[in-house]
Amino acid sequence: MAEGIEDQATLERVIELGCDLGQGFLWSKALPPAEFEAYAKGR
Repeated sequence: MAEGIEDQATLERVIELGCDLGQGFLWSKALPPAEFEAYAKGR
């Protein structure tokens, strides 16, 4: 798992390295637990 993916270039590099799981501001800023739950349920 890769952490800190903040832009498309970083995502592409992580994929090139064979990583298929990641998190970072590219998808969402850090959220309080209740907001995260709502965000996750909407996906």
